[in-house]
Amino acid sequence: MAITINGSGTVTGISVGGLPDGIVDNDTLTNTTITDAKIANTTITEGKLAASVNTITHATTWRLTTAFTGNADPIASNWEKNDSTDDGHIGGDMSVDGSGNWTFPSTGIWEVTLNLAIASLNHNNAWPTAYILTTADNSSYTNTTYASISMYDGTDAWQYGQGMVIALIDVTSTTNVKIRLKTVNDGASSSIQTQGSSVDNLTYATFIRLGDT
Repeated sequence: MAITINGSGTVTGISVGGLPDGIVDNDTLTNTTITDAKIANTTITEGKLAASVNTITHATTWRLTTAFTGNADPIASNWEKNDSTDDGHIGGDMSVDGSGNWTFPSTGIWEVTLNLAIASLNHNNAWPTAYILTTADNSSYTNTTYASISMYDGTDAWQYGQGMVIALIDVTSTTNVKIRLKTVNDGASSSIQTQGSSVDNLTYATFIRLGDT
């Protein structure tokens, strides 16, 4: 079909895909003219998204496999990535060394959550505390956020408690920006147990990359 420029200001005879690449830009499109119904499923792939569009590219859960008593500053051992068959995760893995330093797999804004599970036997006025610490120079760590669990037990029965802390970490460098996770059992609670399991998420941490730094 021949291409015809009509006197009415319209053009006929152009087939789908007939325009050269780059001829239609963002300014050419009128606001709100493209509706959801016109965007077919699977037509827009991740590779077609602009670099400035943030998507969640990393999400994973790690858990403490073995219980311990007393303080851990930081919790440096017995961590494993959740290996349950129904566990969902995205992207590259976090890593933790023998000193309890966590390394991020990529830069970005990360949400870090520490869930602390505690067991106490006959401790009065105990307040175990969970901490997330951050360094920007791979050296000096400071407390980013913390939360205490208030526990009181005047009997011989076990008490159980749970506390959660969440921090948003701006990871501008995977070499220099790292975190540590710790628990300090304050008060009359030197033998309070931080619970762990290799099959259940008792004390665990989640790491989600929310977007670009």
